[in-house]
Amino acid sequence: MEHGQFDGKNTLADHSKNCYSSFELFGGFATKDSIPYAIFLKSLFTLSDIHIGCPTGPLGLSLLYDNVRTVGLYCELMPSWYFEPGDNNINIVSSNNINARLQDQRTFNIDGTLNYNIKFVDTPYISGDFVFKEIEDLL
Repeated sequence: MEHGQFDGKNTLADHSKNCYSSFELFGGFATKDSIPYAIFLKSLFTLSDIHIGCPTGPLGLSLLYDNVRTVGLYCELMPSWYFEPGDNNINIVSSNNINARLQDQRTFNIDGTLNYNIKFVDTPYISGDFVFKEIEDLL
């Protein structure tokens, strides 16, 4: 989760496309009178069609909702380390992982009915344009 507002290649926030960062959405929820974060997040996923995130609690929670298409962004980790495979999600893995992580025994992509749907990018960061293209394919 973001502790501050990111910009440039470090965020997918784009208000012209109705995409907001978690900091923009949840940054003000730290007061005693606010809605508890987990309840708010569960309500948001009930109404959402898609969730984009890094491997944190909200990404894992979004995978539990059949109505939510999920895009996981992995710059240093691998999807098989944390989550179960599913048909309703895509996992985008940056080149930071391709050479360093693929030899790890915990790193795998299952074919058939259980699939991590991994898409590799040739750059150390994952561009918003690449993510939006993958979302179009997922939908």
